[in-house]
Amino acid sequence: MSLSPHSFDYIRSLLHERTGNMLDDSKEYLVVQRLDALLRREALESIDELITRIRPTPGCRLHDAIAESLVTHETSFFRDPHYFEQIRENVIPRIVELRRDQRSLRIWCAACSSGQEPFSIAMLLREYFALSLRDWKIQLLASDFSRPIICRARSGRFTDIEIDRGLPAPLKHQYFTRDASHWQIDARLREMVEFREINLIQPSLELPRMDLILLRNVLIYMDEEPRHKILRTIRRLLHPGGYVVLGGPETTHKLDPSGSFRRVEFGRMSCLQIE
Repeated sequence: MSLSPHSFDYIRSLLHERTGNMLDDSKEYLVVQRLDALLRREALESIDELITRIRPTPGCRLHDAIAESLVTHETSFFRDPHYFEQIRENVIPRIVELRRDQRSLRIWCAACSSGQEPFSIAMLLREYFALSLRDWKIQLLASDFSRPIICRARSGRFTDIEIDRGLPAPLKHQYFTRDASHWQIDARLREMVEFREINLIQPSLELPRMDLILLRNVLIYMDEEPRHKILRTIRRLLHPGGYVVLGGPETTHKLDPSGSFRRVEFGRMSCLQIE
């Protein structure tokens, strides 16, 4: 399937407007590949035909479907295990000490995809902090811009392939049960996580202040304007003394040239704190 330069530019603009993500000139093949299923589902012959359909109706469901098809939803349980080791050994104990008088802990997985990251955090809290946090008020919020992906995450159902990616066998047997062709996560973990549809680049985002925000491998796909918009929002929502966890390829030097955050290192994990 061919993709005209005009159509490619339209798709790039749509994706940037909806999500802040950028597609460079080399990603035409990616657009063709990822929109193929959408075209077949809508009985359309080409991307040009798709654009002809959606152009008169900005904001229609197909605009969202295109963005959802093009955004990378790569995730797994305990992805990059050293991150979770540092969160367990350093980040959460420091937050617990800081918030001991308030006895509350708020964690936000800000781009949760299909749910493996927040459920990994929920397992970590149950396995290592159940006693020390037993009478605390804990809020574990997980969000994504995609409604279908949030619905899927909320269901807590995972395939064999998803279960086998990063999930230790003891936790699999303890927190998951086989359900037909899927694995269903334990209701205790599902009840710990509040899933919400949130677009990080929306103009006004009202949430309570967070102690820990996981923002891994999100900003790296964006250009300067949406990146800085998200960082301003994160700064406003981060509780003093709290942490923002970035992805491995993301550096604060490039992401935050204004220096409104300070960088904190725990092993190979980079965090941000408010200056």
